[in-house]
Amino acid sequence: MTDLQSDPLVAEQAAVQGAVGRVVPHEIIDAEAEQVAPISLSPGLLAWRKFRRHKLAMASAIFLIFVSLTAIFAHQIARYPYEATGVGPVFQGPTSAHWFGTDAIGRDLYSRVIYGGRISLAVGFAVALVATFIGTVIGATAGYFGGKLDNFMMRVTDLFIALPLLVILILMRNLPERQPWASHVMGEAGSMRATIFILSLFFWMPTARIVRGVVLSLKEKEFVEAARALGSSDKRIIFRHLLPNSAGPIIVTVTLNVAAAILTESALSFLGFGVNPPVPTWGNLLADSKGYFSIAPWLVWFPGLTVVLVVLAVNFMGDGLRDALDPRQQRVG
Repeated sequence: MTDLQSDPLVAEQAAVQGAVGRVVPHEIIDAEAEQVAPISLSPGLLAWRKFRRHKLAMASAIFLIFVSLTAIFAHQIARYPYEATGVGPVFQGPTSAHWFGTDAIGRDLYSRVIYGGRISLAVGFAVALVATFIGTVIGATAGYFGGKLDNFMMRVTDLFIALPLLVILILMRNLPERQPWASHVMGEAGSMRATIFILSLFFWMPTARIVRGVVLSLKEKEFVEAARALGSSDKRIIFRHLLPNSAGPIIVTVTLNVAAAILTESALSFLGFGVNPPVPTWGNLLADSKGYFSIAPWLVWFPGLTVVLVVLAVNFMGDGLRDALDPRQQRVG
């Protein structure tokens, strides 16, 4: 008997038989099952948790919400109307009465920067949405159908990419003044509508190429073959299966288009080909400061710093969205 108890194999078998014969309470089983069972998360909640871990992206999103709300409620926040002249001394530096100083005709720069955000942000977001829609439709169509249609669409895309962007934008900006049909389609020259139309016409190409690449890889997957075998139409496959699975790259492209549109609009306004004054934009505020930097540098600092911070915030938020929507990154904080 002593030899059997000292044998490790016999002792292990006895322990197993004892464990099998022991009754375990249901409460312990349920508690252990809850600890072992994985928590099911929806794709949206999973992406939100990963985005929340990106501290810089979260801070950028909060900053963009703050800037957008400031622009929307400019009437309540700004101290003066943007066109009001003589509200302070000419070329007065930042003070408690005029936080960003005043310009050459005594207008409050703080109020003008806030009102300028309305136009610049509206142009940026509108161009991003319209250009992304156009690029998504073209890219998805080219990638799914392939063949000659794909080749034709991609050559047209390459042609638009090869055009000198700034020169074409300046030429098209003056088109409504020379052609009546252009004023009906685009709006008056120098209007916000015309600026959005022109920029959207030349911002869809990167989105089209990205979406085409994603669709080319997805259309060979099993779920697309199954949908096709069940008799789904091409339109349903594209809009119900391919595009929802391409949402990550598309959303990231939207953020990049916002930043690019704001910078391009500011450049056009700085050159005098953007939205016409007296409506302020961040670009024409910088244009108004030309020649005054040596005596009133704050006229450059505050509009320029606003553009830089907003564009950086949009890019940082895009990085966070890219990481959050990347299915290869499974770790969640």
